[in-house]
Amino acid sequence: MEFPNAKNVSVTGGTLNSVDFNKLMMLIKKHLPESFVIWNTNGVGVDERYLSGISKINYVNLHRNSLNESENKKEFNSQKEILSIEKARLLLGKKLFIRVTVDEKFDLDEFIIVGVPLYLNRLLPGTEVTNNNFRKTMQKLDIENVEKKRRNVYIDSMYHGVPVRICLGDKLAECVPNRKPTFLNVAIIHRSGIVCGSWYENDKVIFKP
Repeated sequence: MEFPNAKNVSVTGGTLNSVDFNKLMMLIKKHLPESFVIWNTNGVGVDERYLSGISKINYVNLHRNSLNESENKKEFNSQKEILSIEKARLLLGKKLFIRVTVDEKFDLDEFIIVGVPLYLNRLLPGTEVTNNNFRKTMQKLDIENVEKKRRNVYIDSMYHGVPVRICLGDKLAECVPNRKPTFLNVAIIHRSGIVCGSWYENDKVIFKP
């Protein structure tokens, strides 16, 4: 095991088929039995066949661009069914968070009606419009805790009795232009297609189209 003392495991980057997913969760818990596991997924093809793996997970961040499931399916470009929020509540219970990026269209009051805890990402790099919407969103929240982990800042808050966790993004990164990494535990793919080691597009460049 390369990282025997790892405390947190984040599973992301697409949805495996249920057999491989359940096997992966089993291996994680076998080698890291005390680890805190988070699964980031858009829910494509996820159903009861994933329950064995889900039982080993602490939280599931279900990615959503909209509360309109037809819009989400189009956005995800999926031929398979996507796990609806209502079905996710039944399948995941209290493990469920809805993960949304605060862009120009995001409306906190629209999402809070669902009554599911939210995990909000700040859009980086943002625009004047998205930054203003993010500030307006933050002003509505009752902040309870601010935490720095790795190079990110996380804020725990409440809104109308619903937990809201915010990830401010890699705001603590130091830009080192054109330095290629020897090892990265995080790679960021920008909208430009450039793959780097942080939110700076010229930082630790791995791939430039």
